[in-house]
Amino acid sequence: MENRLAALPRLIARMSGGFSLPRFTGMAALLATLAGPVLAQQAPAAPSPDAEKVNGLLRARDYDQALKTVNDLLKAKPNDSELLFLLGVVRIERGEQDAAIEAFTQLTEKYPNLVEPYNNLAVVLAARQQLDRARAVLEKAVSINPGYAVAQENLADVYAELARRVGDSVRREEYLRLARKTYETVKLLEPKASGIDSKLAGIRAMQQAQSPAAASSVANVAATPRELSVTSRGQSGGAAGPDGEVLDAVRRWAAAWSNRDLKGYFFAYGDRFAPPQGMSREQWKSRRTDRIENKKDISVTVQTPRVEWNGDTATVRFEQIYRAGRLAERSPKTLVLEKQAGRWVIIKENSGA
Repeated sequence: MENRLAALPRLIARMSGGFSLPRFTGMAALLATLAGPVLAQQAPAAPSPDAEKVNGLLRARDYDQALKTVNDLLKAKPNDSELLFLLGVVRIERGEQDAAIEAFTQLTEKYPNLVEPYNNLAVVLAARQQLDRARAVLEKAVSINPGYAVAQENLADVYAELARRVGDSVRREEYLRLARKTYETVKLLEPKASGIDSKLAGIRAMQQAQSPAAASSVANVAATPRELSVTSRGQSGGAAGPDGEVLDAVRRWAAAWSNRDLKGYFFAYGDRFAPPQGMSREQWKSRRTDRIENKKDISVTVQTPRVEWNGDTATVRFEQIYRAGRLAERSPKTLVLEKQAGRWVIIKENSGA
């Protein structure tokens, strides 16, 4: 099996009701097996030329060409672990969750000791509200490599959300115990990992709460600020189907805004987007660039989104919570999206009722 692994960015997303969606990782270096309490990490190998071609297209956000390129390369190298992994990544970026699940599942079957595909498979399953399946996949990942801190943190996040959702008090206490233990493992592996202390504090508060309802309230308060709420707890189906594809596009838009990723933010808007107040496209981009770059920290949270269809366009109405420094605003927001070149893009944006 190849040990050359392609470097891709981590994607941070958020599920409903205070649940931090597991981190989606690129092909970082495989962590070596634990030898006692000390973790040895092997030096990352450079991506292969083939993988770098796909990586370049991903960085350019040319997902259609990335898909074509990786499929063409796989015809000649059908068992290349790097390319198979990148196929799953491309499917994720295109919002094709069923295909992503298939790609990462096949990779775990062909290369059962490669932990990154398990992690990314769990991310897609969690996005679809399949938390028990995500839990099982992540437990498999950390059993293969206990030193894989990303999967450990993701597993703790899933345990915490399962605790918040379960009605049975015994199971709830067990999930909280597992979440606390797993977050503590992450602290041992990555002492400087951000956000773990606040997550542990949230778990301790949930353990002290007297009811699941109280625990839910505590969990919402303890949630980290730079995360994105995609669906309300009452919604079914997670991110499956046409509604899910549209909500995925909204999620990526809000995540890009929160991360001050101007390229990703503007990529979310289609060619037919009409800027407000009669501005030209360039005037609008200049104004938005100034407003985003001038903020040191931005958090955009999407709450209780609803998708309405009118022919081939989708209207998404939701509560937007915007935080920047000391400023915090909550307001109704409406985005109208249509599919262009195989992806959902924003063509109209309205704030207020």
